[in-house]
Amino acid sequence: MEELIAKHLGFSSAADFLEKTIVGELWNVTQLPDGRWIAWSHEYEVKFFDTKEDATRFYENSHRV
Repeated sequence: MEELIAKHLGFSSAADFLEKTIVGELWNVTQLPDGRWIAWSHEYEVKFFDTKEDATRFYENSHRV
């Protein structure tokens, strides 16, 4: 499943995708090959952002709940 998701997002492999991921408790943050950023949960919910700052802000706010 992770391999399929990684390839769908533009990565060459799941290992490449995970190597570029900032891992958190509830959400992770990853820069996509096209330059956009995503925040994604362990349940595979995905939110897209234009900047790392926006994705990180979302990630940080999700931990305050």
